[in-house]
Amino acid sequence: MTEAEVRQFVERYFHTAFNDTEEAFAALFTPEGVLEDPVGTPPLRGRKAIIGFLRAAKPKIERASVQVREIMACGDESAVRWSLDLRTRKGDHVAIEGIGNFAFGEQRQLRLVREFYDVELLRKITA
Repeated sequence: MTEAEVRQFVERYFHTAFNDTEEAFAALFTPEGVLEDPVGTPPLRGRKAIIGFLRAAKPKIERASVQVREIMACGDESAVRWSLDLRTRKGDHVAIEGIGNFAFGEQRQLRLVREFYDVELLRKITA
């Protein structure tokens, strides 16, 4: 995929994660796709696990905005530097800088996503 194609896909990925149904987000992955969010936590394998992950997290988020900062596309993988700004339903503001590794399978679906960011910032929305 070209850098422009990856940017379009990743922007849709983040938009779907925060604004659409959990099923729509999981459909961006191959049926056996893996999400490791963040790296170091147990990988979520398959669409059902990914849906469960979002169902647990989304009710805690009031609003979220993601900016794709930089993309390095190479073959069927890309490294993406992004910034997330969100407000929790409890009123906390959380700003996270991260890098995601996106590996694409057939039909431009994700086979693997590995997100790197400060997990302690994530605890603000899961507490």
